[in-house]
Amino acid sequence: MSFTVLVEFECPVCKGHICERWAVNGSNLGIRLMYWHLLLNPGLAFNELVLGQRIPQQLFVCKSCTLPLIDRSYVHCSSCDVFHSGRIWSHKNAFGHWLGYVCPACGANIPCLWNITSRIVLAVTAPIWFLPVKRLNRKWIAIEQKRIEQAQSDYVRTAETPNPVNYKRLGFLYGITMFVGLTLLFPSISLIAIGQFTMYNLIALIMKSALSNLFWCGIGGFAFGFIMHRKMQKKGDAVLHLTFDSLGRVGSSEPPNDSTSQIESPE
Repeated sequence: MSFTVLVEFECPVCKGHICERWAVNGSNLGIRLMYWHLLLNPGLAFNELVLGQRIPQQLFVCKSCTLPLIDRSYVHCSSCDVFHSGRIWSHKNAFGHWLGYVCPACGANIPCLWNITSRIVLAVTAPIWFLPVKRLNRKWIAIEQKRIEQAQSDYVRTAETPNPVNYKRLGFLYGITMFVGLTLLFPSISLIAIGQFTMYNLIALIMKSALSNLFWCGIGGFAFGFIMHRKMQKKGDAVLHLTFDSLGRVGSSEPPNDSTSQIESPE
């Protein structure tokens, strides 16, 4: 079992301190490989640039909450040092965040990943979007805060359980976005970069790569849906509910409403 002990992390629900950190330099090899995939897969530029689907640079997953992963995942704001439920940016509020995440508490920007292909596209098109984005940034933050308030009301503060995720559909949509990115977006960027962009060259390149992309994106979509189902439904373990004092020494605490999972601290 791989996990990271972060004394500065405290779960807002169970008050535990054992967590798994999802990042490029995350808690284990599987997480690191997943994040490098998010950075390097050119098909995912479509998700970021067109759908506005972003991933925070760091995600903290409580290891001691006995809840599905989505309910024990937290996005950290370094400006106000608050951990916010990952549910805020799920379901209907998972898309349309082209400028990244905004902290629900202080309104600061929360750093998100940028796919390498997205960065290249943004660099090439900077003269088009830079000034409008700079001028509209405050209005954009206000819009994001309204969306966050609605998402908190729908998914965080309510006692009702949101509709379960359809992982088959999620995998299908993932495969489609990869296919569109690899078959349309990436060839267009490549031809523009080498100065040979014509409709004839673009169509020829699409016809050449479409069949193989369809096969591999289909496999990728199926694998993504399967992995997400396994990951997102995985629950934590109350036995890992450890706490630490100000000196970083292991202590013990009792999770709320659970008297059977208390762990005695070593002498």
